[in-house]
Amino acid sequence: MIIKLDQIHKITIGAILLVLIIIFTRVLAIGNIEPIPFLRISIGPSLIILSSLLLGPIYGCAIGALSDILGIVMFPNNYSINPLFTLVYGLFGLCPWLLYYAIKRIKNEKILFGISAAILLSLCLFVTFFLAFVSDFNLFGTDYHLDLWARILVIVLSYVLSAITMLSIFFIGRYFKKKDGNHPEVNKIAFVAIINNVLWMLILNSIIKTFFFDVSFLIIFFSQAIMFFFDVVVATFVVTYLLLLLFKIYPDKVNKDNLKPAELKLGETPNDENEKE
Repeated sequence: MIIKLDQIHKITIGAILLVLIIIFTRVLAIGNIEPIPFLRISIGPSLIILSSLLLGPIYGCAIGALSDILGIVMFPNNYSINPLFTLVYGLFGLCPWLLYYAIKRIKNEKILFGISAAILLSLCLFVTFFLAFVSDFNLFGTDYHLDLWARILVIVLSYVLSAITMLSIFFIGRYFKKKDGNHPEVNKIAFVAIINNVLWMLILNSIIKTFFFDVSFLIIFFSQAIMFFFDVVVATFVVTYLLLLLFKIYPDKVNKDNLKPAELKLGETPNDENEKE
């Protein structure tokens, strides 16, 4: 675990995060925006990622799923519980911990940053090659035609948003490096946010929404894609900031392996640093 917590602390923090997620996704979120009422601008997904990294995959899955179920029960807004959407949020809370520990041994920040950039570049290249050769296509029984100007706009927008996202991640890393020498590894959190959002929000959630909203898949997908870039940047900052705050609250429970250590001073050895601690 990033922070070694006992069950009482886990249950307490999990309950607090669950309440906060419901508040931020159902009360304080920006939603019902015409013509895309199925989208919400919120930091709720960031807190679901935090719950998984902090408490483990089981807690993360439970908190993600319960935030959807209890959120609808408490704030229906003409929606009913849909097990498919609950599944999406459950998986969204399950996978961050698994993804984080899959790359745990990668310590080089440049490699992690490069992996995240390569993922976004791959998505851009996929969009480029797809739209370069296809103007008419069928998705889920609906025929689509994109004019040349529309295809060029989508391609350019994908590269621009990807570049802005990577620059934001870079400067977020710089910010926390200056703020606190021992900080969570920003590029690992960014990697987790990118993969998690691509799998469950960008792909699976878009497919499910196509069958439950009277809106075409492309509109939902491209709307989710714009939110994807926003969510990745917000999650990277919010999760890192809150983890750093928790490190200060529970300094004796922090797993040092998950910190980006402060740079050693000239002539100082790692052993000297340990002696200071």
